[in-house]
Amino acid sequence: MALQRGVSMVSPLGGARLSVWGLLLLGLAQSASALEVEGELRWLRRVELGLPLSGVVAEVSVQPGQRVAEGELLLKLDARLQQAQLRRAEARNAREQLAMEEAERELERAEELYARTLLSDHDLQVARLAHAEAKAARQDASSALSEARVQLDYTRLKAPFDALVLERRVEPGESVNSELGSQPLLVLADRREMVARVLLNAEQMRGLTGQVKAGVVVEGQRLSGTLQSLGYEPTAEGGYPVDVRFSLGETPLPRVGQRVRVELP
Repeated sequence: MALQRGVSMVSPLGGARLSVWGLLLLGLAQSASALEVEGELRWLRRVELGLPLSGVVAEVSVQPGQRVAEGELLLKLDARLQQAQLRRAEARNAREQLAMEEAERELERAEELYARTLLSDHDLQVARLAHAEAKAARQDASSALSEARVQLDYTRLKAPFDALVLERRVEPGESVNSELGSQPLLVLADRREMVARVLLNAEQMRGLTGQVKAGVVVEGQRLSGTLQSLGYEPTAEGGYPVDVRFSLGETPLPRVGQRVRVELP
């Protein structure tokens, strides 16, 4: 049926009157301003975790498929050697602290005697030198204590963010040799956010800019996202890659490679 010029309809919003041609043009404008394409899910962050320290694995606390919270202990090495080094560093630090305090008292005493002309210039310089040496030894002991604490901390591997454990590549009793390079022990992925990647042609890319809102439909549920990256070189599959970053919220964690619908402005 042909549309007639001048035919109008009443809008449910405030009773405004729109012509059929106006409604048609409005619908065309809206459909032209939105682009729906099929995309593929990818991890936002996927990390291979290792330790910068050699040793023997004492415990692995996680399994593939397990969800972990940021800061949760994942793995630890046998730390008896590092614990002994820490105790030794603590003892040395305490000893040097006492020595520095004694040197400070001696320097105060020497300065007081010097002010009363009861001490020679040479003896005052000797007291000052002893105080400087005690202070340097105290600082060196403090640095050694900090290093020992770091070395002990390196025996424990913790989750850097809320994550899903993807792979476990080591078992208790195995040796880790950091001198041969970083050895991945666990593989984790972010379980809070993901990326939907779509491939667009040059015309579809026109007008897209970073940090604009987009939608991702995962298993029938629409989630809000933001453009994270816009590719300027085509992939081997053809098309320019566009990544939409979105938060899962309470949505069950989908799988990488799953096909989703992406709504771009």
